Amino acid sequence: MTELTRPSRLSAGARVAVVAPSGPVVEERLQAGLDILRGWDLDPVVAPHALATDGDLGYLAGSDADRAADLQQAWCDPSVSAELCARGRP
Repeated sequence: MTELTRPSRLSAGARVAVVAPSGPVVEERLQAGLDILRGWDLDPVVAPHALATDGDLGYLAGSDADRAADLQQAWCDPSVSAELCARGRP
């Protein structure tokens, strides 16, 4: 059995990507979450389509390609220490 490794703890100033892989986020709720992350001395970076709405399917945060690109960009960015997925509209 392969031993699991834990990621290192986030330190002050760590860059954290916030993506919306499903539904668009309400801007006020996103800002409140970003304020909390900043209060923890983290550096949150919001994905380009977190507040977007798909033209045909308004319950999605941008097109499938846009949401996938946001997730992939955050995952592959070596300056990002963690990714957080924002919850879309209730």
